[in-house]
Amino acid sequence: MSRILVTSDEAGPWYEELSVVSTYSEGEYEDKIKQYAENIFSEYHTIRFKLGVDSFGLTKKPDLALIAKDYSAWWVVEVELTGHTVEHVLEQVNVFRTGDYNPVSISKYVKRVFSEEIPDVHLDEESLTKLITDAEPQILVIVDAPTEDWRTALDNAGVCLCDLQVFKNAARSEAYKIGGDYPSIFVSTVHLKFHSLARNTLELISAANLSAPLADGQELLVSYKGRTSKWGIDIVVDRFYMKCLGKICPLHFGNDYLLKYDQSGRYSIMDC
Repeated sequence: MSRILVTSDEAGPWYEELSVVSTYSEGEYEDKIKQYAENIFSEYHTIRFKLGVDSFGLTKKPDLALIAKDYSAWWVVEVELTGHTVEHVLEQVNVFRTGDYNPVSISKYVKRVFSEEIPDVHLDEESLTKLITDAEPQILVIVDAPTEDWRTALDNAGVCLCDLQVFKNAARSEAYKIGGDYPSIFVSTVHLKFHSLARNTLELISAANLSAPLADGQELLVSYKGRTSKWGIDIVVDRFYMKCLGKICPLHFGNDYLLKYDQSGRYSIMDC
């Protein structure tokens, strides 16, 4: 069981897991995600997406859709509680991964829901239709607690997993803890190559291509497959290196990776 201590909250500094102190349905959990989606997924518009998706004779309905504000990507989202089995989750997301997404009907549906849920934001229907025509959606599962067995299974299926945990204090205020994967709009990418003599050090190839300049001695928090690790920057003449500052490097020596920087100032490592 996890707890959060907020020292500035005199009304109730201890926040307990909502699942421990209360009961809630999947629909109520989805409502909480929708309520704070602008804070969590600031680079995306979030709408309810209850349109049936067909795949090889099966039809499943997701819960939410994320539309990048610059129309560069879109995500289909399944909201789940940990009470379900991973087999149930895989049955859902496998339909979404291989589903038939009709650009015209989806655009009309999204436009209608958009006008109901975000009426003050203009939707570029032409850009939306082009996005859905040109790009398959990425699939995201949001769950109410960290689940390692789900992470392994979904990672193998090419599906991202975000754990969004809700906490509540005695004054009924809520706090949210987010972990795992969540969508980002990346603005720059560089290749990473392991140093031949150091299993915890990688060279940044063409580091100048990163949108945020790096400084010698700088420390970065970097996400890889839902886990965050700390890295230090070493600059030797004109070559940039990043060294894992933890006891165990989360990357496999010899593999190729990419370092990505997003609009929110976060760094992520991805397999190349």
